[in-house]
Amino acid sequence: MAVQWFRTKHKGLRYRKHPKRKHGVDFDRFYQFRHMTPEGRKEESLGWLSEGWTEDRCLFEILKIKQAKTTGEGPLTLSEKRKIAECKRQEERKAQQAAEDEAQKLALVNKSFVEHWRDYFRSDIGKKDVSWKTEQGLYEKWLKPIIGNLPLQKITDLNIKAIKKRMTDAGKSDRTIEYALVIIRQVFRFSIKNKTYVGEVPSIRKRKTGGLLPDFDNKKQRYLTRAEADALLNELKKHSKDVHDMTLLSLNAGLRAGEIFSLNWGCVDNERGRLTLLDTKNGTTRTAYLNNTARAMLETRTRGKHDELVFPNTRGGKITQMSDTFNHVVEKIGLNDNVTDRRLKVTFHTCRHSAASWLVENGTPLYFVKEILGHKHINTTERYSHNAESSLEAAIRGLDSTRVVSVAEDKSLTRTK
Repeated sequence: MAVQWFRTKHKGLRYRKHPKRKHGVDFDRFYQFRHMTPEGRKEESLGWLSEGWTEDRCLFEILKIKQAKTTGEGPLTLSEKRKIAECKRQEERKAQQAAEDEAQKLALVNKSFVEHWRDYFRSDIGKKDVSWKTEQGLYEKWLKPIIGNLPLQKITDLNIKAIKKRMTDAGKSDRTIEYALVIIRQVFRFSIKNKTYVGEVPSIRKRKTGGLLPDFDNKKQRYLTRAEADALLNELKKHSKDVHDMTLLSLNAGLRAGEIFSLNWGCVDNERGRLTLLDTKNGTTRTAYLNNTARAMLETRTRGKHDELVFPNTRGGKITQMSDTFNHVVEKIGLNDNVTDRRLKVTFHTCRHSAASWLVENGTPLYFVKEILGHKHINTTERYSHNAESSLEAAIRGLDSTRVVSVAEDKSLTRTK
């Protein structure tokens, strides 16, 4: 069906009616303007009456087109005018976007370490709660006071050295200082990955390679003799059954404190002498084996439900750190008397270290010790290899029982023949 157009009293302006839609009492109107251009006759759409295109508004646009034809200034068609308007809008949008980008860039440049830390701390990058808690403590006490209000771009080696000096003066261990400085590097890398910082990461390397981190050997060197372990257990029994039992379990199965704290009854198979340790420090699940001493101790504890902890805190929840009772007893029986080197002090981890040392002294192959302790790499276990020296000495002395024929005897035997 052909479209029917209606003329208006204005030259070149016409309209058609909508077949159904009304505007007021009459059908809605769509206006169009026909006029001559240098390219010939052109028909250009204006718009619907319901959208505000009244005849007066249409006439206003037509008069501007006619004026442009007369003066030679401005667009000669509505489509050209709209194209110019669209280009202007695009330019404005580009300018606005550029301004927003610049403002965002400026905001990122001025974003303080505190703000970057909050983004990092709220992220989910697979760290355990205990790690986050440790990092939060180091940040609040040592990092925030010195670099908290500084943008990342303005954090220099001098700032990092100031943190290191402050921690050193406070008597913090090299390992703790390293942990604090590494947190700074982690925040930088996190911000780069999430595109909230563009720049370099501070060079926090070992001192021997020109960096700021201390060179140190933080490995525990102390382990208990059997007599010291017995004395420790006997004294602990007088103060706390739970601390005694946890200590005994670490000494006899080589468990970490965190593995003991997380142990529930569903993972205890006392009949077969096995424990299933879930999600250990290395992110794996492994089996721990119980000797008769550890099995007898577990028999003395009231077995709870499948998902209940073997060693809960007083509220039934998970223990997060070893009771001070352990340290008090260690001090009481003198295990740390005259010991100033942190590596030689007895801590709860010394119990696991002692279990490993005893295994090696008994001639257990290092690979078996690695599996028992749940070490990821054999080089971690090799630190205990020095404890096998007595076994090696005994082995070489065993050669004394083998009679070696001397040169003189050898000649005598030859002549006899």
